[in-house]
Amino acid sequence: MKHIALLFILSFSCFLISPAFAGTKDSATRNVLDKASEKLNKAGGINVKFTVTTLIGKNPQGSTSGSMEIMGRKFVMRTPDIQTWFNGKLQWSLQADDNEVSLTEPTGTELQAINPYAFLGIYKHGFNYKMKQAQLSNGKEGYKIYLNADNKKQEIR
Repeated sequence: MKHIALLFILSFSCFLISPAFAGTKDSATRNVLDKASEKLNKAGGINVKFTVTTLIGKNPQGSTSGSMEIMGRKFVMRTPDIQTWFNGKLQWSLQADDNEVSLTEPTGTELQAINPYAFLGIYKHGFNYKMKQAQLSNGKEGYKIYLNADNKKQEIR
């Protein structure tokens, strides 16, 4: 799920990078990332609708859709299979099929994979980034930004 979450987190679409962009940090890309981060932080709360596609290599293996309501570090995420609530410290997850609730205290790395606000600053430390030309997404202009972790062994690459 950690790699999958990256695909829907930001409205300007962050994707896993190919080695061709390794070691790159350009100022135009940093400017777009900084502006998006600033706008989302100032927004207070946001609603996000998403579709997540699981990839093995480049082959799609399945997908699910859902929504998130986010305010600062707190969020609620709903998919057909699971509902998750995070109050800034503890996370509750309800599995619909099992009627089972799990309670955890997620690490910072785990939160970065789920909560867009926690993810917003990920590019600032330990990542290279490069922007591919402005592209249309669902009829709206946006950016495709490639992120690549400096350390290939870190959890979110």
